[in-house]
Amino acid sequence: MEDKYDFIWVGAKVRWNDPGINDYDPEDRDWKANIEWTVDGIVGADEDVVTSDCDIILISSEYSEAEVYPSELEPYKSNSKHRKYEQS
Repeated sequence: MEDKYDFIWVGAKVRWNDPGINDYDPEDRDWKANIEWTVDGIVGADEDVVTSDCDIILISSEYSEAEVYPSELEPYKSNSKHRKYEQS
């Protein structure tokens, strides 16, 4: 599980693939889909890494906050590579 979500750690920048994106006005979708979110916490067996698809990830942006599943997130830019160097 660690490799699959190695880009998720507290402080990481992520993009949220909001499952409710189609509820927004079409003009707002691109903008909302490209918001930079920050991981504020991981609620699961280990608070430092994602250990399950069922863990809850706490994220926030300058506009909002949300509780999401790790499968809804993707790296924002090159966080995944940065994390690997950080752990070496």
